[in-house]
Amino acid sequence: MNFDEIYKPPFHEVLDFWVYTQGDVRCFDWIARVDSRTRKELIRILNGNSKKRVKHEVKYDKGIVSIKGVNIMLLRGWGHLTGCGALNLPPEEAIEIQDDFGEWIVKKLKQEI
Repeated sequence: MNFDEIYKPPFHEVLDFWVYTQGDVRCFDWIARVDSRTRKELIRILNGNSKKRVKHEVKYDKGIVSIKGVNIMLLRGWGHLTGCGALNLPPEEAIEIQDDFGEWIVKKLKQEI
């Protein structure tokens, strides 16, 4: 299974903290104080609705996306990936899916894809 079968745009924010996919799968949480305008623009970039790009260093490591050295996003959806009432994937496959999604976020924010 590929990450984009699960983490499908358009992404939308709920209560300024959580971000969900089109199918209402929680995909990441904001873990730093980011102003509303910036959050909305980052989501617009991820949804393919903006030509802007993040000019600072963007990295993904172990479930966390950082911009300019500040941890911004914590990837979510582990329960959906591994839960017996959900996709029930083995942990190794779930890790690969989340890591692929994290790397996609980095490339998308940089407008490399």
